[in-house]
Amino acid sequence: MTSSTRHRIDLSSRTGPAWLWLLMLLGCLLCGGSAAAELKKLSSWPDEAGREQRLNEALLQSLSAAAWCPGSAPAQLLSGRTAQLFRLEGPVAADTLVVDEDPIVELFGLAYRESSGCARLRMGGRTQANPAGSLLSPWPHHGLDARAADSPMLLIIQDAKAVRSWIELVPREELQRKTGQHWMVLACFMGMLLLIPFLSLQLGVLGEARLSLAYAFYVATLVFWSVQNFGLAQQWWAFWPAPRWFPELHGLSVSLLTLGIGLATLESLQLRGRERLALAAPVAVVALMFGVAYKFEGLYRSAAMALVLLAGVVIALLVRRLRARQLVDPWFLAGLGANMLGGAIQSLTIVLPDTALRGFGGHAFAIGNLVHALAWVTAVQRRHVRDREAQRVQLEYDANHDTVTGLPNRKWLDACLTRSIEQIRSMPALSHGGLFVDLDRFKILNDTLGHSKGDELLCLLSKRLADLFGEHGSITRFGGDEYFVVVHQPCGEIELALLGSDVLRRLQEPIQLDGRTLRVSASIGMVVIGEQYNSAEEVIKDADLALHLAKTRGRARFEIFEPPMRQAAENRFRIESDMRQAIERGEFKPFFQPIVRLDGQTHAGFEALVRWEHAQRGFIGPGEFIPVAEENGLINEIGLQVMEGTMRQVAAWRRAGQWQEGWYVSVNVSGVQLRDAGLVERFTDLRSQLGLLVGDIRIEVTESSVIANQDVAFGLLPRLKEQGFLLCMDDFGTGYSSLSYLSELPFDVLKIDRSFITDLCRRQELGALVNTVISLADSMGMIVVAEGVEEPAQCEALHKLHCGYGQGYMFSRPMNAANATAWLEAAARPKQSAAA
Repeated sequence: MTSSTRHRIDLSSRTGPAWLWLLMLLGCLLCGGSAAAELKKLSSWPDEAGREQRLNEALLQSLSAAAWCPGSAPAQLLSGRTAQLFRLEGPVAADTLVVDEDPIVELFGLAYRESSGCARLRMGGRTQANPAGSLLSPWPHHGLDARAADSPMLLIIQDAKAVRSWIELVPREELQRKTGQHWMVLACFMGMLLLIPFLSLQLGVLGEARLSLAYAFYVATLVFWSVQNFGLAQQWWAFWPAPRWFPELHGLSVSLLTLGIGLATLESLQLRGRERLALAAPVAVVALMFGVAYKFEGLYRSAAMALVLLAGVVIALLVRRLRARQLVDPWFLAGLGANMLGGAIQSLTIVLPDTALRGFGGHAFAIGNLVHALAWVTAVQRRHVRDREAQRVQLEYDANHDTVTGLPNRKWLDACLTRSIEQIRSMPALSHGGLFVDLDRFKILNDTLGHSKGDELLCLLSKRLADLFGEHGSITRFGGDEYFVVVHQPCGEIELALLGSDVLRRLQEPIQLDGRTLRVSASIGMVVIGEQYNSAEEVIKDADLALHLAKTRGRARFEIFEPPMRQAAENRFRIESDMRQAIERGEFKPFFQPIVRLDGQTHAGFEALVRWEHAQRGFIGPGEFIPVAEENGLINEIGLQVMEGTMRQVAAWRRAGQWQEGWYVSVNVSGVQLRDAGLVERFTDLRSQLGLLVGDIRIEVTESSVIANQDVAFGLLPRLKEQGFLLCMDDFGTGYSSLSYLSELPFDVLKIDRSFITDLCRRQELGALVNTVISLADSMGMIVVAEGVEEPAQCEALHKLHCGYGQGYMFSRPMNAANATAWLEAAARPKQSAAA
């Protein structure tokens, strides 16, 4: 049981790769210098009955002492552990300490003879309480106070993990310096460990939540291992278990740390399925071995060897991922690899304690964790820079693209048009094209389908445009249901017209959406981009003018910009500016066009037509200002002003005795007015205030306005009918669903559009159509009025077709109130003469 083997550490005799020498040098710097010392193993004492008595006797005998010094108790060994006895030799300077550089040794005892002749036994290690007033150091140590100069120094070491007899003679001041440095480095390291995962979570560096939680668990286990194994927990917290529980707590801390490293490795490598199980199973087994190793001497060494092999497998996987640059930041993988390498090297010191790994291996895991932390810092910094750059790129992308369709937006369009203009300036003969596309009545579709389906429809239409133009055009979503296309190939008006036809045809193709078949039309304003343009704003403005013209001319068409459109736009702007003042001054007046009975050509009523009596420009026709008023919403006020003027005029005719029962005035109501929820009440209250009869005023709406506002027309028109207003459908035949509306809405009068009357006498088929309409109206009990009667032949033809009423220039042009009064007086004379 004895051995004469001598152990001297000689690093110079070892060879290894350059990176290992670098790490070993760092480990030596951490360890610092120490006095040369030699250990000679004397004997081993297994756990058996009477072991402590025999060991104490052997100590006294070896020290040539008769008894133990006062206050120095005989040796008390740990059960279940083999005790090994060593003899330490070496020069002992003043105030020298015997230091065990294994910071987690369970029991470390020093025996020597004092100058008084008695034997002194000092017991230390992690299972022993730190003596009061002694230096709190990560390395167990003993002083040599009052030692006799010729006394041998005997060491007792017990450790179930492995007896790493790393004993040095160190001056007290040097140990104090090393201890202070160690605690400072440990504090900084722990602070870094706690701070980096927090920053990583805040900055999103670790990415997935599972990886973040895995690293957080790993850091928690590393902190637990550090405070437990360096004896800090017992010093800081009174509730911490006594030192005698060190083996159990050490096993638990190493077991949890193994699981923490394993879990972080699994999530870093993002292993799934069988690969994950193949690595997780041995990690769990090794963790279990460490957890119970305190009960079985020698099991800890087996677990350490298994950990070395497992670390080798993990490092190989990390290298493969690093070379493939898969998924995870390479700095995280490199840091984890350094951690695994440090853990493997330190585990080898358990398997091979008396090798060149002694100086460096004892700190390899700490150094690996330091490298890991530095890799974290580097990864955090790099990821933060990348995230900021990605955020900048994303913000720039979002600022230039539409979130719904993914198309470039108006800001990007300005830059695109600017580039086109600059290119055209450098090549004056070159011209590009611009198309301003507006989807017709998209709001109705959006309200009907819902906004989410509306967005989906926009995406489908965007793809159609993209497929149509390909690389020859840049498509942008200008806003809402509007697109702007910049054509980058040379094109003039002919090429634009062909493109416009293609766009209209492509957009009108059926679309299947949510089980429905939809057809969408568009209005397009186009402009040839030549050297006359200086800015993107000018191009967009001219294309918008052409678009507006396309919409006013009936939609579902395109118009190419021409310079006179600018003057028309200026006129529109001037009209809109003057319109509000005109309402305040009452410049909108009703003019009256007679409606006559074709049988006898006697007066039946009037149609009130609005005219604007401008203070400077004179009379302005409705075709010039009505579309503007409908767009800006002023048509409601104008319509109400015309209705009030009409009713007041009828009331004046009644008071003057110039009005006969059965006569009426039809007042036009626009499609925009149909959306005024208070329209019925205002008309009814005004009629009551002026004392008019129910049949004096009729409401006239065009077929197209009913079609465009069917969602509100079906509610408002029946309410007007309930209040006694007869309803007239104007411009019948110009829409595409007339018959269905005639059957569903309570119209009383049907007015045939002038387009059927103009060529009535020259086109036989028109006569058949008019006859059909008249027969239909008669069958439904409706009155028929023919508009646009300008010739006697037309009047005679309509009379033969049994059309009851006519209206047009043949009878009279629209008249002001004074001329209408004269008309009524003339209309009443025949009746008065007959009465006389």
